[in-house]
Amino acid sequence: MARKLNWRVILQVLGFAVLFESVLLLLPMLVALIHKETAMVRALGITIAGFLLSRVQPRKKNHFARDGLTAVGLIWLVLSAAGAIPFWISGEIPSYVDSFFCRQLL
Repeated sequence: MARKLNWRVILQVLGFAVLFESVLLLLPMLVALIHKETAMVRALGITIAGFLLSRVQPRKKNHFARDGLTAVGLIWLVLSAAGAIPFWISGEIPSYVDSFFCRQLL
């Protein structure tokens, strides 16, 4: 019988990764505040709000390799998606898809 994924553990790990990214985005937000770039401050503030996933409490604390592999794959996708938001909202890169794949239009 196949064991189900422990989604609560996966979401909690994902939340901690987003929380770590949010802490790293505090420095760019401070620089944007100093230079009075309000659009970028708003965009970074929206990205920082994603840490709520870390508040998920798993029912069972045990996790297996399958849960870890799923969490790592989702972390790559979610951090890329969250990292693209500030560039898109600020208008530096007009398309979300271009900001997700780091394609800047010249």
